[in-house]
Parts: sequence; C-alpha cells; structure tokens
Amino acid sequence: DFVSLETPATSTGCRIGVSTEAQASAITMHRASALEARKVSLQAATVVPYASAARGLHAETSSSTSRAQDIGSSGHSSTSGMKAAAIEPTFRQLRILALHGAVPMVGFGIMDQTIMIQAGDLIDSTLGHSLALPTLAAAACGQVFSDFSGVLFGGTVEALADKMGLPVHGLSGAQLELTCAKRWHTIGAAIGVVIGCLLGMTQMLFMDLQREEQIQEFNQIRKVLDELVNDDATKLHAERCALYFVDNKQGMVWTVAHSVSGDPVYVEMDWNYGISGKSARTGEPCNVPDAYQCPEFNSEYDMKSKGRRHTKSVLCVPVIERASVETPK
Repeated sequence: DFVSLETPATSTGCRIGVSTEAQASAITMHRASALEARKVSLQAATVVPYASAARGLHAETSSSTSRAQDIGSSGHSSTSGMKAAAIEPTFRQLRILALHGAVPMVGFGIMDQTIMIQAGDLIDSTLGHSLALPTLAAAACGQVFSDFSGVLFGGTVEALADKMGLPVHGLSGAQLELTCAKRWHTIGAAIGVVIGCLLGMTQMLFMDLQREEQIQEFNQIRKVLDELVNDDATKLHAERCALYFVDNKQGMVWTVAHSVSGDPVYVEMDWNYGISGKSARTGEPCNVPDAYQCPEFNSEYDMKSKGRRHTKSVLCVPVIERASVETPK
C-alpha cells in the first residue's frame, strides 16, 4: 500500500519510506470504496434471504388457507350431499321402525286405561257418593291420575320395551330424518296406543258393573232406607229387616244387608228362589211362620253365620209403584 521512495539524506545517510499526499488520498478513497461495496453486498445478501423467506411464508399461508377453504367447502357440500342423497329405507326397515314405535305405546295404552278405570271407579264409589259427583266427573279425575302416572313411569315403559329384543332396523340418522321414516313411526305409535287402550278396556269384562251401579243407587238412598228398615223392625218386633230391589229385566232381587258382624253385605239372587224372590215374582205377600218348613226358604246365610243366626219366621210384602212398575207374571 505504500510506495517506497529513496531520497538522499543530507545528514544521516539512511532511507525512509514515505507516501506522497496524493497517493495517500487515493489509497484512502480506494479503501473506503471497497469497504462500502462490501457493506452493500453484505446487506443485499442478508435482506434477500429474509425477503425470500417472507414471500415463501406468505405463499404457504395463502395455499394453506385455500386448502382449508377447499376442505370446508367440500365438507359442506358432502354433508349436504349426504342429506340430499340419503338411501331410501326398505319396506322391511320401515315395518321394523313402525314396530319400535308401536310396542311402547301398547304399554302406555294398557297402563293409561287401567289406572283411569280403577281410579275412576274408586272415586265414583267413595267421593262420588259423598260429594254427589256425576260419573263423568269421576272419570275425569281418574284420567288425571292416569296422566300423572304416565309422566312418572313413561321411562320405565320405554326401558321395558327396549329389553324385549325387537329386531334392529339399521337406519342411519339421516334416514330417520326422512319424511317416510317419520310417517311410519307415527303410524306405528298411533296403532300401538289404540291396541293398548282396547286391551286395557278388557278388564271391564271381569268387573260387575251392574253391581257397582246398584250399590251406588243403594248408597244414595241409604239414609232413608236405614230409617225405614229400623222403624219397621221396631214396629214388627223383628230382629232384622231388609228392603229388596227388583230388577225386572234381569229377573233378580238384590239388597245390601248387614252381616252378623255389622258389615254391609251385597245380596243378589234369582227371583225364582227364596221367599223374597217368590213375593217379587208373584206380587203377593208371603207370611211364613216356620222358615225351615217353607221350600222357598234359603238357609245359606244361616249356615254361614255358624250358628249365630237362626231364622224362625219370615214376612215378605211387595211394595209396588203401579204407575211405573208392572207386577211380574
């Protein structure tokens, strides 16, 4: 970098290396230019990779976003396609689906009818008499208990239906949302509840509805009858007295008498048997001094008392309302 010049020394005789002022200035400028060029090249080498990396990241982000949008749009379109292109259920699958809707409702119908009938009958024979409620009001009260029980035990009925081992329909969620599947399930449930209600009504075949009506009729005039019977027993010097009702259509006589223990007992018999039946059938009074000598006397109730009651004489007189009741022949 330096130019070695030899100049003669006047006093010492040694050589000294010097650079002229112009040469030193040129060298300094050259060094500054080289340093500046190196700085520029270093900056360019540093910025370019970062710029490239930024451009690459932006491109990758854009492509990822595009792919995500493509996936989302394809997923939405595939879901819509699944709903739109759900396979139509077979006839066998629809029948099994209707069976799944019908079986629980059969249980609901039986439970509903049973509770309504039993609760309504109990209310009619108890509160109905004391509060003078009509039969329709008692039935409505029974329906309240029935609906209340349906809410409480609805899950139990469905759980029992699931344990019955019904065949599997194999329908997907999309298929169950189809209109035809909903229609078949609703039809099955409607048929099931009708069958259940009809089965629940069969218990009425084993209930003595006529007897319930007769007891209700008797209880309505019980106070009047008790006064009449007790008064007649006192006047006739009889141990007991009973008032029988005559059913001309059925050919029966019935009453509610008191047993030896004092409990009310429903008594019904064919009017072809017994002293009261003979009087009701012929319309004539019967005065029997010795009951056990009369062929029409029924000693069944004396035997049931186990010796605590022994009928001696019987007087039976028909009470006929000529305006409305014809004397049986």
